[in-house]
Amino acid sequence: MRNEYHQLVDSIQPIDFKRPTIDTRWSVGEILIHMIQTLEVMPQGIDSVRKGKDFMNLPIALVGFSNLILVKIMARNVTPKALLARYDRAFNAAIQKWDGVSDDEWSKGAGLFGEGYKTLHDYYMHALKHFKEHAAQISKSLTAVEGS
Repeated sequence: MRNEYHQLVDSIQPIDFKRPTIDTRWSVGEILIHMIQTLEVMPQGIDSVRKGKDFMNLPIALVGFSNLILVKIMARNVTPKALLARYDRAFNAAIQKWDGVSDDEWSKGAGLFGEGYKTLHDYYMHALKHFKEHAAQISKSLTAVEGS
């Protein structure tokens, strides 16, 4: 994921960070920030799930709206260098936490992100899917611009 994120950011002109995406309410830069945000909360999420405690388990509509506002603020005037540095810090912290999960913990679970009960394995797989989904949205949006 780290290499893919770097390649994605490196492939985007900074002017395109403000470009709206085709199928979200976010700009390209806002999605890039959101992808980082997901990693930044992951160590705390892993700790919560390991203890069987719900994590950010609010109604999706509430989480979505507050996250939308926060991401829009954080994405203002963001640079590729700042994105990559922040991503690397978040990625390293998340990987370190995942590396500490023992074999007998992967089936532990809790409520996550208003999406119901998830095990640590579910959380890990969701994170990968989430990354791929947003990377595809960015690529699709930028490809559509190039094709027009």
